[in-house]
Amino acid sequence: HRENPVRVVPTDTIDGADVAQLLKFVSLIRREREAQGLSVEQLAERAGVDPAALARLESAQNFNPTAATMFRLARALGKSLTVGFTSPPAA
Repeated sequence: HRENPVRVVPTDTIDGADVAQLLKFVSLIRREREAQGLSVEQLAERAGVDPAALARLESAQNFNPTAATMFRLARALGKSLTVGFTSPPAA
C-alpha cells in the first residue's frame, strides 16, 4: 500500500458490523475445533480445505472465505450453517 495507498474506501467494502460478524464466525470455528480436540490439519482434511488456508482464516490473516468453505467447515464440525437476511436497526 505504500506505492498505491487506499485514499477512499470503496463502496463495496464491508463495514465494521460485517467484519464483526465474520470474526464471530471464525471464532466459533476455532472454538468448536478446539472443543472437539481437532488440530487445524485434522479439520482441514475433514473439510477438504488447505490447512494453511484454515490457519490463515483462524488467525484473521486471510479474511475472505468463500461461502462453500464456510459450509464445508461447519459440516466437518458436525454443525449446520444458515444464511439469511435481517433488517438493519432503525436509524
